[in-house]
Amino acid sequence: MKRVAKPLVAVPGGRGLLAAAVRVRAFRDIRRSGLFDLEWYSIQARREFTDVAEAIGHYVRGGRLADLSPHPLYEPERHIQDRERRRTAHVVPFGSYLRSAHARNVIPHPLFWPRTWLAKHPEAVGHRYGAWGHFLEHATDDTPLPLPPALLVRGHEITWGQWRGLASLHVARWAQQVGVANPYRLSLNHDAAAEQRLRQELKGYPLEAVRTHGGGPLVSVITAVRNRPHQVLDAIASVVGQTLQSWELLVVDDGSDDATPDVVEKLAEQEPRVRLMRRSRHGVSAARNAGAAEATGRYVAWLDSDNAWQPEYLEIMVRTMAGRGIRAAHAACQMVSRDRVRYREFDGGLEHLAEGNFVDLNVLVVERDLLTEVGRFDESLPRAVDYDLVCRIARRTSLPFVPYVGVLYQDDADDADRISNRELHTWNYVVRDRHVVAWDRLKRELPYRIQGRVSVVVNCRGQWPQVWDSLRSIERTVPEGTDLEIVVVDGAGYRSAYLHVAAVEAVDPRIRVIRTITNYNRGGGYNVGIAHSTGATIILTSPGVIVSDGWLEPLRKALDDPTVAVAAPVVETHDGLLMSVGLVFPEGTGLPIPLLSKHPLRDARTLGDVVEVPAVSGHMMAVRAADLVAVHGFDPLYVDAWDDADLALRLADLRGGRSVVRTASRAACPPPVVERPDELSVQNRRLFASRWLTQPRGGEDLWGRAGFEVTGWIPVEDGFPEDVQTRQPDLVLRPMDGVRLRRWAVEIPYVPTRQVGLDAEAEELAEALERLGQAAVVRLSVARGSCPSYLDDIIVALQGQHPLAAEPGRPTIALTGEAGPEPQADEGFAAVLAADGGTLGDALRADPDAVAKLLLTQIGAPDSAGLSPAGAEASGGR
Repeated sequence: MKRVAKPLVAVPGGRGLLAAAVRVRAFRDIRRSGLFDLEWYSIQARREFTDVAEAIGHYVRGGRLADLSPHPLYEPERHIQDRERRRTAHVVPFGSYLRSAHARNVIPHPLFWPRTWLAKHPEAVGHRYGAWGHFLEHATDDTPLPLPPALLVRGHEITWGQWRGLASLHVARWAQQVGVANPYRLSLNHDAAAEQRLRQELKGYPLEAVRTHGGGPLVSVITAVRNRPHQVLDAIASVVGQTLQSWELLVVDDGSDDATPDVVEKLAEQEPRVRLMRRSRHGVSAARNAGAAEATGRYVAWLDSDNAWQPEYLEIMVRTMAGRGIRAAHAACQMVSRDRVRYREFDGGLEHLAEGNFVDLNVLVVERDLLTEVGRFDESLPRAVDYDLVCRIARRTSLPFVPYVGVLYQDDADDADRISNRELHTWNYVVRDRHVVAWDRLKRELPYRIQGRVSVVVNCRGQWPQVWDSLRSIERTVPEGTDLEIVVVDGAGYRSAYLHVAAVEAVDPRIRVIRTITNYNRGGGYNVGIAHSTGATIILTSPGVIVSDGWLEPLRKALDDPTVAVAAPVVETHDGLLMSVGLVFPEGTGLPIPLLSKHPLRDARTLGDVVEVPAVSGHMMAVRAADLVAVHGFDPLYVDAWDDADLALRLADLRGGRSVVRTASRAACPPPVVERPDELSVQNRRLFASRWLTQPRGGEDLWGRAGFEVTGWIPVEDGFPEDVQTRQPDLVLRPMDGVRLRRWAVEIPYVPTRQVGLDAEAEELAEALERLGQAAVVRLSVARGSCPSYLDDIIVALQGQHPLAAEPGRPTIALTGEAGPEPQADEGFAAVLAADGGTLGDALRADPDAVAKLLLTQIGAPDSAGLSPAGAEASGGR
């Protein structure tokens, strides 16, 4: 009988059925394994489960989508690196791992390498769950983890018991911080039930029992106003209409130039509890402080001139505070915008303030004595003064929430006259930084910092692979015996990223990981790291920075000069071209630009070992701890850009204006993030320009010292306003005796491991060419297309184990040895020279001067260096 194939048809809900089947299978596999760690998982889920089955169900249904881990030695991100794949409906990571754990190349955790365990226990290959399952079945707390080879080579060791204890501490810290940071601080509905319970409680706190101070009023209300004659009347009316009548209202006019003070004065004539204080304009904080100085009440409250209180507000606050014996409290605030109504009614503490403010000044009441203790408003802050005051209050006493809507707040984003719309919102970050990082305490503790210790501070925000790369390169290159500590700041990274970084801390006692409750941006994160460091010298470095041998000592030596404020390495991209030799401020370029960007390293070395520049970039910089504390570190007003240049300039001003780059110190970085012309980027640039571009700071002469002449400046950024654009130089090589120098690029193959190459030989040849009056540099082949095309006239391609092709549009001479295929002139080379015997490296090491001379002459004759012509004659230039 002939079988007829039936056409495939879509089954309604088929995908949902398949996903459900996957979850059922994963649940069964995980439960049968017995390897689901209930205690570990419960910490991450921040809840208790009745049994393992309930916890597994929670993981399969939703925990996997949050990348929660069912075991201390299993990280979903290490097992399945593609985030989207981990979160598809058809993948349950832990269930998938259990089915593939027997494979040697499936890595479950950054500290567990199956091949390492199998090398010692070959019998583990037959275990149902491979090396991982065999380890968990036989390991004790004292059994060393099978670490990756890179960590084993460095002699690191950590036992299973040690990691399980450390991991539990880290994941508990993560869970606690997530619990503090996650709650939504604005509600869509007022908690009427909580208010009703409060009213029941207040029946036991009669208002008559609340005593005043010295016969004065119970509450002093302070309202600062400027040029708001109509709004202020509504605010005053809401005070007059309070059910609590024992108050005084101090209206402080901050230099109004309209009818506002006259309107208030007329009303005060009718209401003796209202008093007008006329002042010249000094700002809202100064006005509020002036009012507080005249206050006589037991409590102090503030009401903005464009807001109004609910009638029972003062009575409920005073009765609650007096009845409970508390010194400060805040009520709810109804926020009305054009499209919605929300309620700010969050009951938090000092730890919540480390993330941000949740107390509105219009619903804050404090004892006047407490206000005297903590100090008044900081008049140097143009914004976030209420946040600053609330932080100081919370450090002194509790600040409970009273569930009563005290004020109706018009959240008008279009009112340009409001401080919250007029001033930078990043002033909130400034306030947060000063309360998270105690700079005054750090100053007092400077004498106790360890002289000779180098503290490397890395700010990580979920970038654990880059952090691993940086730490490994630092560990590999720092000389034996160096007193080194590394402080890694995890800026509220997600759980898996945080645990990956913590894994590095576990195997190296010199590393400490500090996790912040929220993302403090780049500058704020570095400031936290500075606060936790203990060395007298601090190296600030970005994730992904890879340092070369000998990088540290030149930076330390530079700081031996007391006039040097900051020292930095030359910064390269991974293709071997320069990213920055410091920052310069040539006239006509707008914002500062990186010196010699996209040039080969040799161009930087022409400037000497020490290059004095106006500022350095923040990829890596070495600074004295005392200097960082003196300037309070990074300025949090910036958000992730231009704060490094700002810091370098402030440090330089502290030390007489000297920043240096040491060309003997090298660091390679990933490509810089391209700035987008959004609101924050423009804000950063304008802030920087307003501080530092009021007078030229120089640096254009450094191009001349490097052998170049600047012929003009070209705009390079689209979308940014013209006042905050930067420029790039249009360069030519500097003429010598009226004749333009011919520049040779000695090109070597790019080898990622840098274990095989012709680096030393290429340097020898470049130096030989320069001895003959030429300009010469060394560059990696991968830099083709990145290096500015106008720099090089002739390419000399060194042919080693990794052959190079001719560069289109450039005269290219091939130098080759016996090994490998010999390039031909018809492959685009202007000429091909081959060693008569041995390798190309042998020929170059034997007599680089002879090779250089041959390159400058007609290439037809044999040469004493063992080179003979193997192709057409070369063109001498363009």
